[in-house]
Amino acid sequence: MLGDGNRFPLTDTRFVLDDWDARTLNATSKRQNALAQHAWKPSDQPAWLTEKFYAEKVQPLLPSLSASAITRHLSVSRWYAGRLREGYRPHPRHWEALAELVGISPTPPTP
Repeated sequence: MLGDGNRFPLTDTRFVLDDWDARTLNATSKRQNALAQHAWKPSDQPAWLTEKFYAEKVQPLLPSLSASAITRHLSVSRWYAGRLREGYRPHPRHWEALAELVGISPTPPTP
């Protein structure tokens, strides 16, 4: 009841449902991420995008991007995008999208 000094005047049901919804969403995200990681094959990676190239050319440019831009481009959480900006190395399936986001793309072969 409102005004009885109770800090949370709403019933506990709302908080339980919110917690349940959050756990369901988290489980769904983890399942989708695991499926994407298992579906990715190293052969999907462009030959020019090596671990060394990513570490030397792409990763140093990530702090200049906003977490929101990374979030939108990769469809990841803002927390994860912040980690990427701090130097966390993502799964290789994200390297190409991050390279594109910082403006790096392979140079087309000249005829």
